[in-house]
Amino acid sequence: MQAANDEGLPGERVSLTEAGRRYLDHVEHVRMRKASTVEDYKIILDRHLTRFFRGYTIDSIEPSLIYAYMSAKGGAGLAPKTIENHLSFLGG
Repeated sequence: MQAANDEGLPGERVSLTEAGRRYLDHVEHVRMRKASTVEDYKIILDRHLTRFFRGYTIDSIEPSLIYAYMSAKGGAGLAPKTIENHLSFLGG
């Protein structure tokens, strides 16, 4: 059985989009990040991560899929530092 996450029930299968929304709430209200930082994270989630990982639950994202994301974003012209920022958010 999958371990419980901070906001969900034991065994709950959470989409990347839902997990990202929960993390944004945590960053904004618990970690008290600046509004501009939260907005940057929302952009990363909405414009990039949600589109690429649509239909995936957190527990189904394998390293090969992360590498595919990095390759796709690099191929789309994103700078390595930008991709690194996306992965840092994804790791949250």
